[in-house]
Amino acid sequence: MESLFKIINLPQDKANHALYGLALYSIITIFSSSLIALSVVVIVATCKEIYDSFTTKHDAEANDILATISMPMMLFLLETIKDML
Repeated sequence: MESLFKIINLPQDKANHALYGLALYSIITIFSSSLIALSVVVIVATCKEIYDSFTTKHDAEANDILATISMPMMLFLLETIKDML
């Protein structure tokens, strides 16, 4: 798995955000719709970055939010397109 991230040059921090977003989305879709799951991921990612900016020396980064929602967004779009066909 590490070699895949090196091929696409994805920093470890962004890879972690993407995997956590995917895990959260997957868990929520078990109990709810994909749209609700994606909405929750966006809200949680945004709140986490805001929280970090107030509690640590880490600034809120839009790129972290985008990394967190990237994989759930791809799955949501694939599911939506599949349902349309």
